[in-house]
Amino acid sequence: TSAATSSATSSPAPASAAPPVDAASLLRKLNLEMVGELGKGGFGTVYKCKDALQKRFVAVKLVNDARNAQAAMREGQKLLRAKHKNIVQIYRVLDLSPILGTASCALEMEVVTGGDLSDHLEAARRRPERRLPAATVLRLSRQLLQALVYLHGEMKWLHGDIKPQNMLLQCHPLPDDGSAIDYSDAEIKLADFGLAKVMGQENSSASLVLSNASSFVGGLKGTMWYLSPEALQGAFSYERT
Repeated sequence: TSAATSSATSSPAPASAAPPVDAASLLRKLNLEMVGELGKGGFGTVYKCKDALQKRFVAVKLVNDARNAQAAMREGQKLLRAKHKNIVQIYRVLDLSPILGTASCALEMEVVTGGDLSDHLEAARRRPERRLPAATVLRLSRQLLQALVYLHGEMKWLHGDIKPQNMLLQCHPLPDDGSAIDYSDAEIKLADFGLAKVMGQENSSASLVLSNASSFVGGLKGTMWYLSPEALQGAFSYERT
């Protein structure tokens, strides 16, 4: 069969389909210069970029899954309101559908260089002291509690999935050999609000946007070893104790 025949008999592409756009080209359209890839998750890929206009480096999460893009934009708009030094800050929420022709978005947020707390705990376990310094634990615990007080008291939100993997550290990256680093100026950055809900709304649905690794245990939403006792007992509303 000739190529001309094959072309004639093949199904035409949908008229609404947008031509593929590589990530670097897409980011340039947003006035961002790609520096490198930071990671991949269930809802997209995160890139480190340079924002020449704002003169800063940013992390940009591209959410290309049409099923989750609208939820991502709603969550991003909500998180734009959260302003606390110990919560990952979102700078912009961008609708990419006019560029790509399909439902998609970009979340531009601050870069957190140190990885998550789980990585640091695991590295500490392999060192002779087998733990983080006591002063570091105290500082980071206070920072986390300050973030939660802000979420509960001012924003009226429940995070829903507090665990080391969702606590990023603004500090020096861990060396490849796992040796200790200076934590004297490290800052917790609470992330992954994929299971967050508004207090007092018992039937509010959990959002998906920033959640990459949360577990679903039976009918419960969360991670088994970090669920609160009341959640394990089946409570779905929040009551101060």
